[in-house]
Amino acid sequence: MRQGGAIPWLGSADEDGIGADFAALLKWQSSDQFVRAISVPRILVVDDEPLISMLVEGWLAELGCEVVGPARSLQDGLALAASDGLDGAILDLRLGDEDSYPLANALRAKGVPFAFATGDGDLGEESGFETAILLAKPFDFEGVKSVVDRLLGQPPAA
Repeated sequence: MRQGGAIPWLGSADEDGIGADFAALLKWQSSDQFVRAISVPRILVVDDEPLISMLVEGWLAELGCEVVGPARSLQDGLALAASDGLDGAILDLRLGDEDSYPLANALRAKGVPFAFATGDGDLGEESGFETAILLAKPFDFEGVKSVVDRLLGQPPAA
């Protein structure tokens, strides 16, 4: 360490011997903003088709997300949705003989954003999810990326 001078990347030392810039960095590292900046988004995937969920898992990994699941049924999805720390979810609208509306309601109650993956076009007014994010089937990487950006509140890339 240099005697009597500032270390350039630390800034000039204060009475504790810590540079002001370094002290600000330490304060930022203990903030919620820092935790969000370095955390990996956790996305729940619920789809009863193994090949589709494997495809989505791979794309989410490419996008830097941690996949929670995938769940193959409504019951499995509800169990995973009960965990804390979800940042979003992609839900197949039709799960065998059931739909994923109860799961969407559970996520909505927790404040977790979600998107429905469907080949049906729209959800219908009776669903109660007229404004939900839709991922139209068949989908591709860019479609999944766009939905993830919306789920995480990021503006779509130009």
